[in-house]
Amino acid sequence: MCLLAVGVAGCGGDVPTRTLTHADVTGVPAGSATGTTFSGQFLVTSNQLEGCHCRSGSCAGLHGSVGETLQAVERDGSFEFDQGGVIAQGGIDADGTYHVGSSLEQPGNIQYALIDGHVATAAGAPTGLTFTQYATGQNGGLDCDIVSSGQARFVGPPGAATAFSEATTASLGARGLGVSAAAP
Repeated sequence: MCLLAVGVAGCGGDVPTRTLTHADVTGVPAGSATGTTFSGQFLVTSNQLEGCHCRSGSCAGLHGSVGETLQAVERDGSFEFDQGGVIAQGGIDADGTYHVGSSLEQPGNIQYALIDGHVATAAGAPTGLTFTQYATGQNGGLDCDIVSSGQARFVGPPGAATAFSEATTASLGARGLGVSAAAP
């Protein structure tokens, strides 16, 4: 979810990455929040690739995207993002701190992500969110671990479709949560 392509020596920052597996991103428990206070649509306004390590391919062409409208759904402490059919599930606490995980396992496209963040509120309504994502992806000749972080502002209640756009999936080499490959 960042506008700039990463093309610096050291492959995208100094934050240590983490290689994720299916077990790391599934079974994330619900939190302590009640109701649906933290649900809504959020417009991504910033994103930074903080760290990247590729076992195959290069971090140099990876970048994030901004301007996507994301949808988050909270139900009594359960928190989820529908990311173009990839569901990131987990929990959110009463203070707005959330933790979700997602996996996509298709031939030639394996993606795992853990996303931590905070939904800010004022007068009982969301105003924005922050996120840090750890992701592992294998597709398009890439096999990389990334760390990205950013923020989004609240733009309204959840829409009829409770889905993040495809640009928010944890993807490497295709548009994804925080990271995509630069167009040739």
